[in-house]
Amino acid sequence: MAQRSPKLHPVWQGVRFRRVQTAPDPDAPPRPVTLPAAWEDEAAAALAALVPGSGPVHLATAAAAWIAPACAARRRVAGEAEAEALERRLHARLRARQAAPSAALWSGGTEEEAPGFVFNLPAFFDPVEGFAAAAFAEAVDDAVFVLAALRPEADRLALGFADLAGLLAALGLSYGSAAADATARSLAALLRLAARLPPRTRPRVVTLAIPFLSRHHASRPR
Repeated sequence: MAQRSPKLHPVWQGVRFRRVQTAPDPDAPPRPVTLPAAWEDEAAAALAALVPGSGPVHLATAAAAWIAPACAARRRVAGEAEAEALERRLHARLRARQAAPSAALWSGGTEEEAPGFVFNLPAFFDPVEGFAAAAFAEAVDDAVFVLAALRPEADRLALGFADLAGLLAALGLSYGSAAADATARSLAALLRLAARLPPRTRPRVVTLAIPFLSRHHASRPR
């Protein structure tokens, strides 16, 4: 009997997927991973490492495993319409490679000292409109809600940037220049404001094994 395709959130409609056999390390047995066709093999290996078990993994359904309980929490406090809107935004940001949570949310574990989210800065940039500051702030606000809902026991959160260098290049700024430094400081201030962190709090930046967000390492905001 043919395997039935999983039911995906409508945000994923129209996306062409591919299935690869991959493993998080050379000594591990491979498992089938389904992800968008344009995404790199490294992304499949990362997903294989993040999702527990040895069976097939589908990016959209793996994401739904942490998105659904977060939206259930939003439903309890804000109603059905708000929950559906949050669900749509979280799936859309993952599809656009704008934002993704740290390992514990993918695995369902609680071992992380500070659960977090990483935001891929170039994915918020448009050549015509520039950096989408409002969309970035909304993504941070949503991430904080998700983390608080799924990890209420955590006394701190890890919120980080990915590929600051890529955003600076898109803006035409030289890395290390005064303008680049000012941009990094402004982004960190915006993150603090959107996350409702104290003004002097420095966002903790973590390097996560989620290369499907960006090909580059996390960048430290100043």
